[in-house]
Amino acid sequence: MKKLILLLIMVLALQAVPAQACAGARPLGMGGAFIALADDINALYWNPAGLVQLESFTVSYSRNLIRRDEVSLDDYVALGAPWELGKIRGATGLSYTRHSLLNLERYLTHYLNLGMGVELAPGFSSGVNLRYMYFEQQDPCGQVYAHGHSWQCDLGFHLKTFHPLQLGLLVQNINRPEIKSDDPVTNGIIPINLRPGAALHLSPRSVITLDVYNILGKENIEGPHINLGWEHWWTSALGTRAGYYKNSITLGFSVRGPNNRLDYSFVGGDYGTHYLGVSHNF
Repeated sequence: MKKLILLLIMVLALQAVPAQACAGARPLGMGGAFIALADDINALYWNPAGLVQLESFTVSYSRNLIRRDEVSLDDYVALGAPWELGKIRGATGLSYTRHSLLNLERYLTHYLNLGMGVELAPGFSSGVNLRYMYFEQQDPCGQVYAHGHSWQCDLGFHLKTFHPLQLGLLVQNINRPEIKSDDPVTNGIIPINLRPGAALHLSPRSVITLDVYNILGKENIEGPHINLGWEHWWTSALGTRAGYYKNSITLGFSVRGPNNRLDYSFVGGDYGTHYLGVSHNF
């Protein structure tokens, strides 16, 4: 039973604890409410339709600084670039995510994700993620005794024609991926997670965001519940963030230059931890 519980935590990590199991220091500082904003390389995780907002080739790395064997998604590396093909405008990105869970045994999961967003009409875009998940189960001595994998697909939409209001929708695991493992107890189906969001720009420097996690109330996924976020740039170089996820407060800040940005976020609650992210635009 203990083994099964730990496995379920690992497999559903991307579905179960949004503000504490998601990628990118900037979105985490906003309470994990980023689906409708999705205006930087973090869109590759939160809403691939938002990738069309990229203006140049971008590389980013985000790291969980403490409690790395207790809180999901320890490392997140992403890169993406815009492109044009005739009158079609879009962007493509690639990311790698590492997740580790340790409780007597270690569960180590790797995610490799390819995403693309395409502008279908002025202010309206769609995107897709194709993600491969591979995991290992290790005994207390570090020896791998089981492993498995699955192919996962996400579909996203982004609408910004009602400025200052933006809308977004992420359908995670739209293909209801099957987990295949050489240990039968780890096999199963990951359910679809429907996540709508909205972003309201109060000014060119300030935005508030709202996401609904698991709005359909699917079983085996936490929720439904609402995530809230706020971001304000005090100067062109300094910005602050705050968010709310259930009973947890999130805080963050950014320092940026012409081509670089440093992001920090703190996620409170039972899994209080710190994230640090850096990004560079070429």
